[in-house]
Amino acid sequence: MPTDEDSLPLQLAEESIPTEESTSVWTILVVDDEADVHAVTDMVLEKQMVLGRRLEFLHAYSAEEAITHLDKAPDIAVILLDIVMARDTDGLDVARYVRTHYDNPHTRIIVRTGQPGMLHESEAASDYGVNYYEPKTQLTSERLRAVVHMALDSYRASLALDETNRKLREVIADVELFSHAIAHDIRGPARNLHMLSELLGDELQDAPSSTRELVEALQERSSQLLTMLEQLLSLSQMGKDSLHPTQLDMAELVDDAVSAFRTRLVDENPPVTVSGAGQACADRQTIAMVINNLLDNAAKYRSPDRPLSIDITIRESDTHCEVIIKDNGLGIPTEKLEDVFLPFRRASRDEQTEGSGIGLALCKRIVDLHMGTIRATSDQPQGTSICLALPRS
Repeated sequence: MPTDEDSLPLQLAEESIPTEESTSVWTILVVDDEADVHAVTDMVLEKQMVLGRRLEFLHAYSAEEAITHLDKAPDIAVILLDIVMARDTDGLDVARYVRTHYDNPHTRIIVRTGQPGMLHESEAASDYGVNYYEPKTQLTSERLRAVVHMALDSYRASLALDETNRKLREVIADVELFSHAIAHDIRGPARNLHMLSELLGDELQDAPSSTRELVEALQERSSQLLTMLEQLLSLSQMGKDSLHPTQLDMAELVDDAVSAFRTRLVDENPPVTVSGAGQACADRQTIAMVINNLLDNAAKYRSPDRPLSIDITIRESDTHCEVIIKDNGLGIPTEKLEDVFLPFRRASRDEQTEGSGIGLALCKRIVDLHMGTIRATSDQPQGTSICLALPRS
């Protein structure tokens, strides 16, 4: 329990957290124009061990001295910062310098001020990147130790998250480079193979039916290989730089996609109903690609027991425009719903139906780049619904 000493502002407490010696340290920069504040801070914190490390202190009595320390010691974990020194905004200038000049989001800034009314806590956080805002009159020894401990834990977590993100970016870059290299290097030979199969078909028009069937199978497989490589290349190249968002009339875009879909299935002319309307801020070309892919999937995985039918609903919420494409096809097994948007994971509603396993992954990549969502639901064997949600602005 806190002692009476701990309830007094910045009073030295005799006890400290016992732990083994450590050669690693946390560097703390104390910025205040009052020498007594520096002395008491040292006495309260100097014997502390936080997360297995000792504390090392740097002292600055002005904004200029603080910036000099920051220039020399980029690994400062915590800054204990007074706002009013020679000038009323000296401390805020230091905070802004940390966040903007160094672009440093990791160092935790603890403001200790004797004039808490001059700046709202929310303003200190949003405008200056201050993490903790403590009035000096309320900052007891126990509170100071607790805030510094929390700040150091937060600093360590921030560095760890940044390192994890860096490694993740490296992995993603490696995967994209690998995918691009494979798709690019194999696409040429695959194209040649498909062209040769077409020439072979022309040369063997008078061959026996069994031979022609083999050639047609070769043409079909080479075409599928080429399509898969094109999709893989698109997936590896897809990034935010390839998007050009504009305000889209989603009903108009869907109508265009349905017209193209009917052209591809001109002999069948399946019934496709479209209802509703809405606006979305999105890249027209890539979202049209998504809609066309979803329509083609509905046709590909149709049920042999009933004619294909597709219902498309467009609706708006406060923040998003949704496009829901519902078919009456084979449906997706429940246990596979979460996997259908992963690369090379086919819906597998019909193992005899050919597919690359990349189309839905490309759809999800496009939607993710738009900060939207895409999900599948299924009432097997009554069909599948794909809900695409895009930001309205």
